[in-house]
Amino acid sequence: MHREERSGNEGVELPAGRARTLVLGTILAGIVTLVTFGLGEVLVRLAKPRILSEDFAIILGTLPMQADDHGAVRFLPRAEGRYALATTHGLEYDVRFATNNHGYVDDHDYPLAQAGTRTIAFVGDSYSVGLEGGEAWVPKLRERTGTTLYNLGMLGTGVMHFDRALASFRRTAEFSEIVIVATSDDFFRPLWKPLAHQGGVRLCAPGVTDADCARRDPQFYTVGLDAPPIALQEAAAEVRRRFASSPSVVRSVLRMSALLRFLSRLPSAGQLVARYRAYEANVAALHAIRARFPNATIRMVHVPDKYESAAGRYTVDVAQTLGELRIGLLRVLDACPLSPGMFYPRDNHPNAAGYRKLAECVSNYLQFDARGKPRARSAAGVALTNPACALPQSRGVGRSTEPYVFPAGNFVSDGRATCRNRPGRDPGPG
Repeated sequence: MHREERSGNEGVELPAGRARTLVLGTILAGIVTLVTFGLGEVLVRLAKPRILSEDFAIILGTLPMQADDHGAVRFLPRAEGRYALATTHGLEYDVRFATNNHGYVDDHDYPLAQAGTRTIAFVGDSYSVGLEGGEAWVPKLRERTGTTLYNLGMLGTGVMHFDRALASFRRTAEFSEIVIVATSDDFFRPLWKPLAHQGGVRLCAPGVTDADCARRDPQFYTVGLDAPPIALQEAAAEVRRRFASSPSVVRSVLRMSALLRFLSRLPSAGQLVARYRAYEANVAALHAIRARFPNATIRMVHVPDKYESAAGRYTVDVAQTLGELRIGLLRVLDACPLSPGMFYPRDNHPNAAGYRKLAECVSNYLQFDARGKPRARSAAGVALTNPACALPQSRGVGRSTEPYVFPAGNFVSDGRATCRNRPGRDPGPG
């Protein structure tokens, strides 16, 4: 009897039970994938992470920046400037300002005539300048505190810039106290120098030539001082059109998914490494500030942005580092939190009401010396309250925003008072 032989796997059939299992497994995997994707889609849409914002905000204005031989960034001296933010909904703010003889936003020239016994140098980023609120808030603290006060704040800078600004300015004036007005982002910002070229200001990294930097897109787009508001919105719209691409049909469909857009906008491994290195460099700059000014009273005012205020916690906790460096800390999020209405709807920065509250909080903080002892009593004759001792919301201790009242002498020497029923430690003078 002749039997027909088959070569290889040709004609081989899977047992019926095994085939059924394979089909059911494939269907089950597809269902799990779809359910997981759908759940992720729902969660992302509910969370509304800010990286999904389609509001392409553009910074425009006349920002005459320069860097000196110390790498300190400031505006040109005795210059007029304009600073605006254009969103797809219109202008969030559009502010005019003038600089003094050293290129800082202040109506007084430096050095100042000595007022009283205290001389304080404020340093920070745009939150220290305060232009988004319509005017600089730090210089107004002179009258409130009766001090000689310098404002060295500059837009877009980080802690490394703060170190350079202080090192540069000490050639102009002496100061015994330093107040660092910092946001969490300041610890992740790289060092840069400004380059004005063809319609904008670029922020150039160290080691990058001006020619290479000039080929990149600006961070700040230039418009005339007297250009009408509509011209700013048109300029911003033109920038958006230049960056817009014509997506394919597949990409257009994929963009309908919030989850896929979220995943595509997450930072890459290289970006995360660069962010970590920037953090280390900025912390090292804090050490450099303390080493450069070993006898100065140094304090940090940690200002939350809009998203940290909404979440009730900072994205970075610098308390331990500051304690090791004998730098006092005012956690604005705990001491005098800013309400949602104190920020712009489409920008991280406080509005005029937010900056007024920040100024009041910092003014109160400055009424206490390095050991937390009140320098004076209020007009009503009652003890002042130190905002640095508000209950820390982010640690779950409590949600109260009312600071404690302290009896005289009940303080620690890290720039914060020992609150009632709250232990403190004494890391030494300074």
